[in-house]
Amino acid sequence: MGLKAALATIGVDEHFVIQLSLQYLKTYFQKHSPLASRVDIEVHVFPPHAKARSVAEALSMGDPDLVGFSCYVWNVERILKAAGILRGIKPGCKIVLGGPEVSPRAEEILTRAGAVDIVARGEGERTFTELVELCAGQGELSKVKGIAYRSAGRAVRVNPDRTLLMALGKIPSPYLQGTIEVGKDDIVPLETMRGCPFRCSYCYYHKDSRKLRRFPLSRIEEEFKLILSREPTEVYLMDPTFNADAGRAKAVLRLFRKHNRGSRLHCELRAELLDREMVELLHRANAQFLEIGIQSANPETLRLVNRGLDRTAFERGIALLNEKAVSHEIQLIDSLPGDAYSDLKRSLDWVHRLAPPHIEIMPLAVLPGTDLRRDAKRFGLEFDPRPPYHSRGSDRFPRDDLRRVHGLRKALSLLHNAGFFRRGIRMAAELLGVGFSDILEAWGGRGSSRRADAFPLRDLAKIPGFLMSLCRRHGMLRKSDGLRRVLQEDMAEVLMSAHLQRVRSGRPAGSRREHAGGTQCRPGGPAA
Repeated sequence: MGLKAALATIGVDEHFVIQLSLQYLKTYFQKHSPLASRVDIEVHVFPPHAKARSVAEALSMGDPDLVGFSCYVWNVERILKAAGILRGIKPGCKIVLGGPEVSPRAEEILTRAGAVDIVARGEGERTFTELVELCAGQGELSKVKGIAYRSAGRAVRVNPDRTLLMALGKIPSPYLQGTIEVGKDDIVPLETMRGCPFRCSYCYYHKDSRKLRRFPLSRIEEEFKLILSREPTEVYLMDPTFNADAGRAKAVLRLFRKHNRGSRLHCELRAELLDREMVELLHRANAQFLEIGIQSANPETLRLVNRGLDRTAFERGIALLNEKAVSHEIQLIDSLPGDAYSDLKRSLDWVHRLAPPHIEIMPLAVLPGTDLRRDAKRFGLEFDPRPPYHSRGSDRFPRDDLRRVHGLRKALSLLHNAGFFRRGIRMAAELLGVGFSDILEAWGGRGSSRRADAFPLRDLAKIPGFLMSLCRRHGMLRKSDGLRRVLQEDMAEVLMSAHLQRVRSGRPAGSRREHAGGTQCRPGGPAA
């Protein structure tokens, strides 16, 4: 009888159904293990709402000899519960945990979770292959590098680290091997390289691999050719910093454009490393959403978190993206070391002046294994001990200020990210001599009971009156005629967008559902 193994995770989003990391484990084993023909490996991606018991029961039905879970901040607690339930159903099954959430917590996990037999640390392709072979009676647990495990005496043992696989081409492509089927509605994840050359203290990206390692361009072209022929909604390049190697990034973009049939491209990059040629290539490749982290504009904060920033180069890069209308999001992080609430507001005002389509203030997550986690006490930084480890405040950023940030986020979603009234809001800020962040603060708790995915017509209609009330409060009403005209034009744009959305959705003009905030679009906002 052959061996049965299951690889499983709980997804983060209904749209992300392809779990590339698990497929890598499967295809690597199938290519490199002499036992490949004797082992059946099933991959399970459970939906975000999946309960621990349903996960355990579904896996047990396959009668696996080994189950490997891929763990992230959004799923690790449920996976630990599922492991405990699975242990009760199948006492003899080996349970292995891997992924960025457990790699730096291996000893803690094994001490806490009696159902877990092994924690894989770092990249898992070769480790998984050796563990499956071990289940088949080949090898010794003490000789498997890159794992922690519980010995026969229940003591936790930590084996030496596994060296990185430098030749990434040895990992077969799950797409080219046919183990992943790509559909038209899919968001397709893909790696072109691994590693990150930067050393930001809040980030875990560079821990496993500080050196850039690249998949062969010839393989990437074959993957693009196959994937893009299926015309998926989006291809998401998972590289931590896509343009860390500018020449390589340009080559990848040329290949994507060559084979693209209309799919959009999504990646994370640094604006400082953009030039006119790269932005043109992003535009032609149909890059419709770029994530650009700035985190803070405070020089002292950036020094404390080991994050570099060339403000001039950053501004130039964002200007180039705006020139070509390439949609992007600039991300800040709250409560970083050295930042006070007033510093975050100044960073937000600077970012807003660059006129990006989308701005996001991310909550600080004090992740296990990061330098920030290690140094948290030095900064007076408190955080939730449970995933996702969000900050509870610091010496310079108390909890009350974190609550104020929540108000900024809600206002930002409507007053900037919805894509309307941008001219009017800028004009109002200039007229009143205040910053954009002051406008967001003044918005306060206005709106919204609408669904997050709904067109916010009712809330948008409140903005002109809100801005005029600010002018009245500041004694500037007599000088606001120009602002009033701009707000009327902006409101006309909102109403036209609402009308077009009604036409597209097939509902009659004047639909009551529309006026209740019921349509499904954010015209003028960033790409998804």
